[in-house]
Amino acid sequence: MKIDWKTVCRSTGYISLKNAYIQDVRKAEAHQRKHGHGMRDKEEFLRQFKWVISRAKHYAHHKNTTIDVILYEWESKRDYWWLNYYQDARQPKFYTHKHKPLGLRGNRNYLKRAYRNDPVAVKQGMKRYHEEKKGRKEISDKSILKSLHKPRWDNERKKRMKRMKF
Repeated sequence: MKIDWKTVCRSTGYISLKNAYIQDVRKAEAHQRKHGHGMRDKEEFLRQFKWVISRAKHYAHHKNTTIDVILYEWESKRDYWWLNYYQDARQPKFYTHKHKPLGLRGNRNYLKRAYRNDPVAVKQGMKRYHEEKKGRKEISDKSILKSLHKPRWDNERKKRMKRMKF
């Protein structure tokens, strides 16, 4: 994705954001001169400004639009301080990965975690996975987990723990 920074810098959203950034930097410098200590660092403002631009690039890439459109949309909705407005909770990242791992290797890792690295259970789970993929059987992941679930403690250990008194 090629970005035309000249049009981005001339857009109203970018100008509004940059004005808010410059205003806060000037306030911080004035506060530093007046009181001898800063309320916030200029570096913190710059870091947040760069974060907003990079998150706008991320959104532009995933929404297949330009950065100036994203910045204009965000700035038109913003009605309070920009440093509090732009954060992960309001502008979360888009993830392309799904919660469940995909493919043969991802399924093997999923089964290893589910069966606590028990090689027999993982092997049986992979066998069922292949059968399901080939269409021989339709088995859901829950039924695989139920049928191959091994308890953490075997019966002998449970009996020993009952005999012991803590």
